[in-house]
Amino acid sequence: MKRTEQEISEIRRLRTEGATFVSIGKQYGISTERIRQIIAKAERVELARANTPYNPMQDLSVMARNSLAHCGLTTPALVREAILEGRFDLPTHAKGRIPQLGAKGKAEVRKWLETQMVTSPTTD
Repeated sequence: MKRTEQEISEIRRLRTEGATFVSIGKQYGISTERIRQIIAKAERVELARANTPYNPMQDLSVMARNSLAHCGLTTPALVREAILEGRFDLPTHAKGRIPQLGAKGKAEVRKWLETQMVTSPTTD
């Protein structure tokens, strides 16, 4: 059975407070070895996140991120520049448009830019 993030956090909290693998295992109805595995994996994930630099593009959906990356738009500044140049609003078959980025994707990107402290222009 897959554990939720909340359960994993609770298991880690119990362990750091001194609870034994046996007592945690009894509480959750799983073996002590499984508790050890859950804690070990959670620690590996946390370490990987700590060692990975933050990339603001990861906050976009995969479709939007891939569409932008296909056009070389890999930073908020480059995306904003493309909007200012009008590349977001080109017709479907126009040269230089961003492929596979429909109305929902464009709205997502504009909203995302607002969270990146880069304002996107409004369209009429």
